[in-house]
Amino acid sequence: MIQLDDATQPLLHDLIKAPGGFAWWYLEVLDDARSGLVMIWSFGLPFLPGYMSLTRSGRQELPEDRPSLNVAVYEEGRLIYYVLHEFEPDDVTWDGAGHWRFGQTEITQRDEDGTRYVDVDLDCPVHAMGAPLRGRVRVAGPIPKINGEPVEMGQQQHLWTPAAVPAFATALLDLSGTRRFSVAGHAYHDRNGSPHALDALGIGTWVWGHASVHGQERIFYILWPGDAELGVGQCVGFEVDAQGNIEARKDLRVRMVRYRRTFYGMPTWDAVELITPDGELWFRAALRDPVDDGPFYLRYICDVAAQQGQDRTTCVGSLEVIVPSRIDLAVHRPLVRMRVATDTRKNSFWLPLFQGRLDDRFARMWGHIRAAGGQ
Repeated sequence: MIQLDDATQPLLHDLIKAPGGFAWWYLEVLDDARSGLVMIWSFGLPFLPGYMSLTRSGRQELPEDRPSLNVAVYEEGRLIYYVLHEFEPDDVTWDGAGHWRFGQTEITQRDEDGTRYVDVDLDCPVHAMGAPLRGRVRVAGPIPKINGEPVEMGQQQHLWTPAAVPAFATALLDLSGTRRFSVAGHAYHDRNGSPHALDALGIGTWVWGHASVHGQERIFYILWPGDAELGVGQCVGFEVDAQGNIEARKDLRVRMVRYRRTFYGMPTWDAVELITPDGELWFRAALRDPVDDGPFYLRYICDVAAQQGQDRTTCVGSLEVIVPSRIDLAVHRPLVRMRVATDTRKNSFWLPLFQGRLDDRFARMWGHIRAAGGQ
């Protein structure tokens, strides 16, 4: 289901040529006030409409033919700006190492003396706003190094790699000419890649989370091969120190507090707890309302508590829930298309409701309806 990969080596370039596979890079910046951003640049992002349904039907697309860029901006725990833009393949390049171009957006990775620097010059189209999302993001953190034995969960190849952890970042964005947004704080950067489709990896439900506690990054995966209600999920935790040394924890006990279903039918809980054999609270995520609430994906900015000896720390962290079998189902696909802009097909009429600034989206949608009626 998941294999820890070597951060000192680039992700295999051939993955973007594997039918139905995927490769994505994840970057998160979050401060203590719950403000920040998430940016994902990808080839074959499983969440793109049509991608996984074609794979299930045996007509797999190549990841390199479905490149996309996603940016979500949060202010005090609220999603205030969103764009997921799919580009023409000819408008995207990756050198197989540390340089990407998505349209006018340039992303560069540079390694120096054990530190990884990621520089993003952001210039992403936002059709619903009539002006692009522009800005700069700068990240610096140690290049993680694996200590001990390799970590593998399951048999299928899914390479997951912390790429710069624990890190610090600054971001200054121009939100499509309407307002400025800036943040400086803790950063987390990883990557995921596989020659297989996400729902072919044997994962029924995926819960992932992380936070910076006790001078280290604590990261965990809980994976169920079947439905979330059944059995005990497989769990592995990781402790990454200030120098980037990774220690795996395979001895954690999982406690999921008050299981329930969301409006769209996704599994969720009031809290997720990971406990050491000595009874210490290694990680507790208290889940408020999700900042991204969909039919196959949930994202939380959560309150995290962790213990080390007599020292108990609280901070802000992140947690995601994914059910791969629910991705790109026909019943949900029209809703997903409303949220994804594309250069390769006609965009949804309802795109202004979901793309760009969210505080004035109803006014923009009304203007869009009036303009369409006048044509």
